[in-house]
Amino acid sequence: MKNLLCVETATEVCSIALLRHDGKVFVDEHSRKNSHTETITLQIKKCLKLSGLEVEDLDAIGISCGPGSYTGLRVGASAVKGLAYGADKPVITLNTLRGLAQGISEIAEQGDLIVPMMDARRMEVYYSVYDGTMQEVLTTTNRIVNDYFLSEMECEGNIIVCGNGGWKLREVKYRENITIMETSCTAIHLLEECKYKFFNDEFAALAYFEPEYFKSPNITQSAKRIL
Repeated sequence: MKNLLCVETATEVCSIALLRHDGKVFVDEHSRKNSHTETITLQIKKCLKLSGLEVEDLDAIGISCGPGSYTGLRVGASAVKGLAYGADKPVITLNTLRGLAQGISEIAEQGDLIVPMMDARRMEVYYSVYDGTMQEVLTTTNRIVNDYFLSEMECEGNIIVCGNGGWKLREVKYRENITIMETSCTAIHLLEECKYKFFNDEFAALAYFEPEYFKSPNITQSAKRIL
């Protein structure tokens, strides 16, 4: 077992998880809006202190690379790049939606589909599809939620929707075999993919990797007049 640190900042949750070589996991997370920049470094330091490790003891650092909040993803990527560069540690990029799916994979049965779904503003969502064994069926994409959403999916069992975008299905008609679980992103659920990529040497190019935003940032104009 290795010492792996995972960072998840794609949504309103800022989550840090550290897997120590003995299998013990240390976690720190909060959901205070617009505070990722203030707390992320402190959260990482807290997990390191609780685990009794130093940055130099880490074998790799995993980062949730989207989809998700433009600002949140930028904060996470910047923090991880700085930490990895300073300590000369490899970085592993991780899919946010896969992490959501991983979190409920234990309740999925053969024939089920897992659909992690994240809010992408208005009635749009980011989503992907996995089968009950966590094999990817549909890669990450974005789409407007309507009465026909997911209707084309062939599924012998149940369609299990998870994530903060699931509530949008409640606004439209959806099939009886769909279960909606409004779960949150957490770095704990990134650890499985991080371990897999570490042992398969799937590392990112530190200087060049960027989050996968999928959409441009939502920039609004102030209503106040500037004199």
